[in-house]
Amino acid sequence: MISTPISAKSVLVAETQPFLRSILVDILRNIGISKIHTASSCPEAVSQIQTWLPDAIILDWQLKDGSGVTLANWVRKSPDSPNPELPIVIVTGDTAQENILKARDCGIDEIIVKPVVPKSVISRIKILLSSKRGFVNSPSFVGPDRRRRKSDNYNGRKRRLKDTLEDPAIEMEIFALCREIERQIPLLDIEDRASVMRLYMVSQSLWDKAIAAKNCCLEAAAKSMFNYIQNTGISGKLEIAVIKNHLQAIADLQNQTQNRETDPSIILEKIENLNDQPIMSSPAQPAKRTNHCHN
Repeated sequence: MISTPISAKSVLVAETQPFLRSILVDILRNIGISKIHTASSCPEAVSQIQTWLPDAIILDWQLKDGSGVTLANWVRKSPDSPNPELPIVIVTGDTAQENILKARDCGIDEIIVKPVVPKSVISRIKILLSSKRGFVNSPSFVGPDRRRRKSDNYNGRKRRLKDTLEDPAIEMEIFALCREIERQIPLLDIEDRASVMRLYMVSQSLWDKAIAAKNCCLEAAAKSMFNYIQNTGISGKLEIAVIKNHLQAIADLQNQTQNRETDPSIILEKIENLNDQPIMSSPAQPAKRTNHCHN
């Protein structure tokens, strides 16, 4: 039997935030998937599934007029669902254990944790479209087999407050990326997708380098900035001061690895609340909504 190539597959992206939705679409196009449909709300996603019969769906935990979990339950259990075995990837910024288990138990195939990075989306969508897990349909559970082998890929990332950067080359690359972000700031149009996307791409590279540095505190600061840019998108609410505060925190952390005079937890505490304020108009508490995915 000849398997269908990924490029021939179709994917539905159900995401309320326009900027993140466009990022997910771009990632899929870059791996050769051209049949992409989008939805910004739970009812719209239901309509798209019934109309286009996608091969997989990427959905956000926080959808308008419903939640990702509500939509997943509709796909798996509703008599109106055209394909109860539709592969589902859910995107969430909440990694609380109870929510991860809730997603798993409603029949989610894969989970992507925000901030979204291309390699995470690509690896999961390729798995879903090329090697589906066995499907279970029982009175207590409907969805992909929850038994799966996990490998521990932990690479020894440093977590002590006084850890230093071991590779001077990586440290210089981090410095150069911070300078590139500083260079882009005066040219930034916060309502222009291309302008914000350039900043987004450099901040992603910065986070990647911070991970490579194997310094937990530096990684946390870079991730915080990347997450802020991704969540804010082209809403017009992206604040330059917040970006600059993150850059200053990264610089302070790099200096701290040299002189060890300042506790890095104090530096991180200054930026940990920068992403707390709601940016987009998507529902903040989807679990409390009573809306259901019905046409």
